[in-house]
Amino acid sequence: MDVVSLDIEGLYNKTIGLGVIFSFRALFADALSHVLSSKVDHIFKCIANAHKQYPANTYGVAGYAAIDGVANWAGIFENVDAAFRNSIEVHCRMSTIFPLFLV
Repeated sequence: MDVVSLDIEGLYNKTIGLGVIFSFRALFADALSHVLSSKVDHIFKCIANAHKQYPANTYGVAGYAAIDGVANWAGIFENVDAAFRNSIEVHCRMSTIFPLFLV
């Protein structure tokens, strides 16, 4: 184990921290979508319907990016979490196997 040092406790702590962040974010999104749907139902339904008109934008197609962002701001994350996809994309593009998934 001279070459690779395994810090299992550090990995565990980072994984738990990331899980807490995602849980809080999911709770916040649920609260946001609930408030918007109760206060401005027509606008919320328009955003939700527009967001359901195309398949999940996991590859970040530019034509769908605007509605993904608006839907995420409204607390709708069914098709894609645009902020998470954009932030993780930087790390995935550095990978040598990422182009294999762009088929």
